[in-house]
Amino acid sequence: MRSLTDAFDSLLVDAYTAAGLLDRSGTAVHLPTECPNHAKCWEGVDGSRVPPIHDKDNAGRLSAPWIGARYQQGRLALLLENLRDYGGWDLRAEAEKGMRYLGSHARDGFANGDRVLFRGGGYAGTKVWAQAVSYAATWLSGVGRLPTTWEGDRVPGTALAETMDLITMVQHVKCSPRGHRSNATAAMWSECGRHILRRELEVLQPERIIVIGSNNNARALADHVLPEGQVVRGLPVKLRGKTSTVRLEQRTLAGRPIEVIVVQHPASPGGTARALIGAVHHLVHGGTSATSTKG
Repeated sequence: MRSLTDAFDSLLVDAYTAAGLLDRSGTAVHLPTECPNHAKCWEGVDGSRVPPIHDKDNAGRLSAPWIGARYQQGRLALLLENLRDYGGWDLRAEAEKGMRYLGSHARDGFANGDRVLFRGGGYAGTKVWAQAVSYAATWLSGVGRLPTTWEGDRVPGTALAETMDLITMVQHVKCSPRGHRSNATAAMWSECGRHILRRELEVLQPERIIVIGSNNNARALADHVLPEGQVVRGLPVKLRGKTSTVRLEQRTLAGRPIEVIVVQHPASPGGTARALIGAVHHLVHGGTSATSTKG
């Protein structure tokens, strides 16, 4: 029997091929030199930041989205920024690179109760995934798509693991320049969304999107991918002496309405505060009161 992921992958492969990201044999092209928009996106970038073409497992190649086994029930997309050095084309169920590999390991980690993931080899691990998936769990629970319940703004690992089955995780920018936290160029932000991300969203058809990153990620989505829309309401959150706003937007994808929540990136100062999860909860339930935290 054909799986849900296989069905989506067939459509995604067609979309990627049409966009010039896969060659006729289905091999992922080297994005910095072979993507149709490479000249504009990589113009002026120092050569040391360009992933080499000879390494087929690195950030120089497209990585397909993580798609949970029960995504058709959740229909929520987590929109991330880019993959840094962890890209790579691998659609297999037991993927060894890219989003499929990272997603499966994140799900296993959450099921084991881990909130700091991918430790080892001198890397201290990251809380980014736990924070981002907590937003998704909170929203899915609020609309009745996630039956697991909990108290407060610390989402248990079992709920995070279950949420991974209900969501897709998509990178906005497919290229990942080396160094400098893999910051994308302005051209990458303006070109990648309308060239590739829009096609992915039209295939995946999410009902809800959580945008991880309230600056470049949110602006590029609104300017180049889903320009029709408006802010419904926002909720200020005090973080380390500054105020961040978590907001709910209404946008349009392929002629149908779609809800969008925008929240600051977990890697930014204060970005893993539980108050941000509480703010998402308030937005989902129609709240407008401010939430604050010292951490």
